[in-house]
Amino acid sequence: MAEVTEPSIAELADCVAAIEALSDSDLRILKSYARFMAFRAKGVLRYADADDLLHESIARTLDGRRKWKPQEIDFKTHIKGCIRSITDEYAQKALRDLPEAQPPPVHQSSEEHHLRSKLLLETRTRLQGDTIASAVFDHLLEGHSPADVRQMLGINVNVYNAARKRISRCMQTAFSEWKWLL
Repeated sequence: MAEVTEPSIAELADCVAAIEALSDSDLRILKSYARFMAFRAKGVLRYADADDLLHESIARTLDGRRKWKPQEIDFKTHIKGCIRSITDEYAQKALRDLPEAQPPPVHQSSEEHHLRSKLLLETRTRLQGDTIASAVFDHLLEGHSPADVRQMLGINVNVYNAARKRISRCMQTAFSEWKWLL
């Protein structure tokens, strides 16, 4: 019987080599992903934080806080996972620090406002035939909590989660079609 071995964690030299091997195209993809994740965090993170997300994910990999196992996952996917994790961490911390019933502060330039409006309009257009997802989307944009949305629409958690996933897919599709503008 063959012995199953645990994948090894990359050494610092391996991480540095992987960073140096990133092409300009790879870096554009990672920066675009960081902007997308910062955008998904809505008012908690701003677009200006996207470069910080990428740099922080690389720093955490280099200093050992994030372990990369090259046998399991390629470096770009590892960095994307770090960006997602850091975004979630920052968002959770910011939400814990917010006073009760106060929306997160939103600081955006006119360009950010235009892009956000364009994404919302494109998402609304894609949701036109889906009355439940459209209603969930509108109520969430108005600032209602998920529990309130479910109660107002008279839907259960499963229906709500399915609608939320459809909304998310529409937003991701819309974003991917014009992210080259960013």
